[in-house]
This record gives sequence, C-alpha cells and structure tokens, in this order.
Amino acid sequence: CSHHQLDMARPIILNPVRLFPVKGVEYSINVENALKNEALKSGKPIPYLLIFGNIREDTEYTKKLQRKIIECGLESDVIFLDGVPLS
Repeated sequence: CSHHQLDMARPIILNPVRLFPVKGVEYSINVENALKNEALKSGKPIPYLLIFGNIREDTEYTKKLQRKIIECGLESDVIFLDGVPLS
C-alpha cells in the first residue's frame, strides 16, 4: 500500500482480473463511480478500486478503461496494479 500511497482510512475494492474486454473491467469502474457518488453524499470515505491486470496485455482496451476513468473523475480512486503484487 505504501508503494501507491493509499490512505488506509479508505475502503479497498480488489478486482483481480486480466485486462481483456471479456472480463468486464468497465463494470467495476461503473460500480466504483456509483460508490464514490454515494460516499460523497453520505460523507463516508471513497473506496479505492485496485485492478490487478497487466496494462500491456490489451493496450487498446486499457486506453478505453483509462478514458472511462477520466470521464467519471476517478483518476485518484482507480489504480492499476499492473499485475499481481508480490510484496
């Protein structure tokens, strides 16, 4: 967590999938967006969404996901771990 400088007071949602369209990562981003909106309304901490997938596996799909993250204003809430962390 220190590598990504996460605020440990915030909840963490893990998405341990590979970055391919069939895996539906965009649905996780939609859920994160809804959770963020609810957290802002209720004054609760905004959760992080940690996505394990390797960003180089399907670069076009990754770009699509990154555009969606920007459109939703989730740049500081969604983190690509670029593979399974070993430490």
